[in-house]
Amino acid sequence: MNESIIFSSHGRLGLISADARSRTEPRILEFDVPGQRSWHHGPLFPDGRRIVLMSVDEGKSWDGAATSRLWIFNLDRLDDPTDGLTEILADTPWPRSEPAPRYMPIAAVLSDDRVLANPLID
Repeated sequence: MNESIIFSSHGRLGLISADARSRTEPRILEFDVPGQRSWHHGPLFPDGRRIVLMSVDEGKSWDGAATSRLWIFNLDRLDDPTDGLTEILADTPWPRSEPAPRYMPIAAVLSDDRVLANPLID
């Protein structure tokens, strides 16, 4: 897809052409990741082809009972969105036994291989 706008609606992500004259339908991204009930977008990497996403596990997120996860999504993999996902921090050692339970979609891409995220720690 050429120049696109990414949007979030009801916990789902979609892409639509940035060309206002285009009559194309939005493309909804379907990720086959068990237990993730909603998806939200974050910042783009400098290469313009990768973006930070946040997913939220099943549970009452407003009550602190749901865990969120951060991912890098490769926009070149729109044909198979799940294959284009890489979880951030999945195998990272932590000083405590568990990583922070929730990450906010407030993140900054510092370079091609560095992302700054804001964990919520109770």
